[in-house]
Amino acid sequence: MAKIINNLEKFTQGLIDLISDNSEAGKKKLEELFAKAHADYDEPKQSYVWRWIYQYSRQRSDNFNKAETDLKLPDPLLRLQTLLVFISGGNWTSTSANTRLLLGLIKAVPGYDKETDEYLRTRIIDALTPLLKEQITLVVKTQQNEIAVKAARQRELDLINQRKEKELDEIALFDKEDDARAFAAKKTEKYAVYFVKNKTSWYMGWYDSTGKKELLLANKELQTLLAKSLNVDDKTIAKIKAQCRILLESFLDKINLLINPEPKELEGLASAFTLDEKTEALTWYDSLGRTHAIDLKKYPMAYECSKTRDLSDENNALFFKSLLLRVSTRHAVDNEKQKSLLQLMQKRFSCELLFTNELPRLPAPRLGAYILTREKSLWVLYQWQDGAAKAVNTDAWEEYHTMLDTLGNIEPEAVKAEDKEKLRGLITKLSRMPAAVRVEEAVKPVSKINVAQFAELEKCLGGHVAKVKGNAKDEKETTHQHADKKAVAEKKKQLVSKFSAVATLFGAQVIDEYRKPVNPVMNPVLIDDYLPPPPPVENPDSMRSDGEWLDEEDYYCGNPTI
Repeated sequence: MAKIINNLEKFTQGLIDLISDNSEAGKKKLEELFAKAHADYDEPKQSYVWRWIYQYSRQRSDNFNKAETDLKLPDPLLRLQTLLVFISGGNWTSTSANTRLLLGLIKAVPGYDKETDEYLRTRIIDALTPLLKEQITLVVKTQQNEIAVKAARQRELDLINQRKEKELDEIALFDKEDDARAFAAKKTEKYAVYFVKNKTSWYMGWYDSTGKKELLLANKELQTLLAKSLNVDDKTIAKIKAQCRILLESFLDKINLLINPEPKELEGLASAFTLDEKTEALTWYDSLGRTHAIDLKKYPMAYECSKTRDLSDENNALFFKSLLLRVSTRHAVDNEKQKSLLQLMQKRFSCELLFTNELPRLPAPRLGAYILTREKSLWVLYQWQDGAAKAVNTDAWEEYHTMLDTLGNIEPEAVKAEDKEKLRGLITKLSRMPAAVRVEEAVKPVSKINVAQFAELEKCLGGHVAKVKGNAKDEKETTHQHADKKAVAEKKKQLVSKFSAVATLFGAQVIDEYRKPVNPVMNPVLIDDYLPPPPPVENPDSMRSDGEWLDEEDYYCGNPTI
């Protein structure tokens, strides 16, 4: 058999196994060892001679009593702790409680050589005690950790069971769609579910808290459960609810939601929501990875859920996802982008309006820019054209003047930014309005003209009037080539002035200039069959016969130059 001194570690483990043996025989044996050590310790107190001495030195009897009581408990870890507490107190003299207890325990471990009490006290106990304490402490700590882990697991299982019960309680089953819709409107925190069937398959209809409906194809397990009789027991109903929950989770898990994400998680993120609970900022990442801020306050139920529920909880996160189904991600443009877009549109399609107290010192603006200033306490609007500021006629702009009156007597450069924008928009609108509006009037009838009465004018316009002198007196006048031109012009003027109606008919007017004496401009007329006049006759008294040519000057019948 082995020597204890040569196998201290192995012997220590055997001693621990003896103490922690949870069998009935093991527990009974340990109790007997403690009882024998207790009796040996108290034996001198029973002596008539030595009783009065040992009653003062034997002070650990109460410790034995407590240890014997604790050993009756079924927990092996408690027995190890009882031994550790017992040997950690007192002393190690030959007759001490520790020595007597440890001698009994050492002798009870099988497989080792029997040694004398003196040898065990002097050689074994001193070497074994620190190793035993260390091993018991290690075993107790290890088992305590295991117990704590088991307890935590048990609590987790209890919570899971409670959560499952709560999850199943959140599913409300209905036979009719109308009942499910009405229930969803009242109990927004629950999932109102009903079932419909076509020729081949069952479908689960679900109304969310906003009253919207989703129709989901039932999975295989749910198809099997629904195919059974309608008169189902509570256990089957629980199974149906569990499968409905699985179906809902599978559907809502398609919504990617990150709560308080780290910067690394946002790299390459697409088609997902992110929620920063501190700033209450909900952001949508589209399929291209572009970010769009969403005002969560526009969706009261989702906003309240983010404020009042712990979204780290799976149930709460699932409910929040169901609310995100109804959040519009189309045209989700944040306020900054809207402001930038508005400024861009104003800059592109609105006029440029400058305000200055001193127009001459203003640097040259771009072409078409408006400049508003004050001159002699009056507001004056200019527009920059052709390198200079030109005054704009604003007499018809009543709305513009009304707004200027509200500004009072402040300097142009002191006008508030808000008023500047209003004025700019107003000037843009008014400057694009038409200056005049065409008014349709009834057509006035045109006076009829009897052209036959103006045959002489018609001949004149055709260029065929010839002046013929019928008597001798007229002959003498026409022989003079240098006739009075003023008289001829006056005659023509009188002729044309009689026929102003003709001029009106052709869209012209008689100009007063014709009423004044003018020097007519001679416009020669080309006549194809023109022949030079015959040489003058020697007899000045001779008369021209019909058909003889007149002087070139006599053929003139042109229009006066206007």
